[in-house]
Amino acid sequence: MKRSVKFLVLLMTVAMCAMPLTMDARKSSRSGSGTSSGVVRKITPNQFKRLVADYENYPYYFEGNQPVVVDFYADWCGWCKKLSPTMASLARRYAGKINFYSVDVNKYKGFIRAYNIQGLPSLLFISSSRNKLLRGYKEEYNLIEWCDWLLGY
Repeated sequence: MKRSVKFLVLLMTVAMCAMPLTMDARKSSRSGSGTSSGVVRKITPNQFKRLVADYENYPYYFEGNQPVVVDFYADWCGWCKKLSPTMASLARRYAGKINFYSVDVNKYKGFIRAYNIQGLPSLLFISSSRNKLLRGYKEEYNLIEWCDWLLGY
């Protein structure tokens, strides 16, 4: 219950932050319906609102049609670069079960405040009944455990 309240507070903070809601043409052509395709898709705040949670309307509801893992990263972050192949591997492993997205926190700084991101990479595991924010680099076997937790295994 406490985690849910914390998550709702974080999402409410996002609503108060002024964030750019534009998509570049390259990303918009890949936006699709949000179904899992075995790849990690880069998304904008506007897409986050549609695919993960609409933080502008209270009460907040998970908007996805299946569980989601969001990787908050920065291009300059060495640990983020090291995690990237692992995320791609997980996306292939859980294709059809979990959607994998990534958000560049340098480009969309509102997420840093909204999720109290104090270190990179940070991973948000979320579904209609579960949510957890992991901070820092994790090995693939640890992330498999968290993906299984997200799926209720």
